[in-house]
Amino acid sequence: MKPTQQPPTSPRLRLFDCFTFFNEFELLEVRLNELSPLVSYFVIAEAPITFQGKEKPLYFLENRQRFAKFADRIRHVVVNDMPVGSREADHWRREHHQRNALANAIADAAPDDYVMLSDVDEIPRASVVSSILDQNAGGPIIHLLELAMFRFFLNFREPKPWLRNGPRLTRRRYVNSFQALRNTRPPAADPINSFRRWLSASMQLARPIRRNVVHDAGWHFSSLGGAEAYAEKLRSFSHIEPERRTLPDNAMVGVAGITAC
Repeated sequence: MKPTQQPPTSPRLRLFDCFTFFNEFELLEVRLNELSPLVSYFVIAEAPITFQGKEKPLYFLENRQRFAKFADRIRHVVVNDMPVGSREADHWRREHHQRNALANAIADAAPDDYVMLSDVDEIPRASVVSSILDQNAGGPIIHLLELAMFRFFLNFREPKPWLRNGPRLTRRRYVNSFQALRNTRPPAADPINSFRRWLSASMQLARPIRRNVVHDAGWHFSSLGGAEAYAEKLRSFSHIEPERRTLPDNAMVGVAGITAC
């Protein structure tokens, strides 16, 4: 029997891979296997309601046996105290609250341990993460990982990479809020806009920060699973603009049509 790969011990510091989860089982498997040689603990946050406030199963909890070989390195956070309300602002509050709840599972992280934050479908390339850890850069630096963008299907790649949000990697001492870390934007082409982004990130993280953009750093597999899965996502995530609310019916045709291209 092939032994499960174990994370590194000394001299490298620990890495906590933190992400929210809905029902993306296949992508979770890809993530765990890709990053297993590097990650000390995978921290997964899920809630019994969607960002839109609808009840849902605790999918990971009900299927955790599927990931048994990683069980000793998975920290599962059930967020039972999600904010209530039906306004769009409440949807975003629930998303941010679930993300911030990841901090509950890393109380034992040392100040210089590493924290990586993303959504489960934003999968960093292990070789890139390893290189960042080996550099062992000092100071308040946030590594922003640019990802190849795939939408709907594994063979449908968009020309523009994903960077606006995506994985953020830094030391625990520089994270006062997981959502603030998520909000850290990359530099912009316009110097004034770039300064505004830096200032916003520095204020939210309560310190002047440096941003290091890492190109070709992984894969963002957005809205996989076909039309039905996409429609379910639209009924669950934080956006509720009128054009998005009408998408589930139209998406059945639009997403399915991509396969014919």
